[in-house]
Amino acid sequence: MDNSDQVIELNKYCFFAKNIGKGAFGKVHSGWNKYKPTEKYAIKELAFKEEESKFVYREIQISSSLSHPNLVRSYNCFTSVKQQDVMFFVMELCERSLEQEIKEKGPPSSSQI
Repeated sequence: MDNSDQVIELNKYCFFAKNIGKGAFGKVHSGWNKYKPTEKYAIKELAFKEEESKFVYREIQISSSLSHPNLVRSYNCFTSVKQQDVMFFVMELCERSLEQEIKEKGPPSSSQI
């Protein structure tokens, strides 16, 4: 059964069950604010073991403290009541890849980095 159109609701966010990417700690979903559906986000689903929790929390702390036009913005993070070992990290949704940007606009200058 294909669940790519299944919508999952957590807190004020909704997201599709289908992954748009994955990383070392989990999957990334395309999501939105259910009260403002035009606000789109990447929602990273971080599954971790208890001994890995310090690394997960550290990633979130670092990401949340950074602000730069060339970095993905972090907005929120929360855990599921049902799954305490899963954290959801709400971030800016980049609809184009870095490769697409470079092909279209060329590599960034040293002043843009």
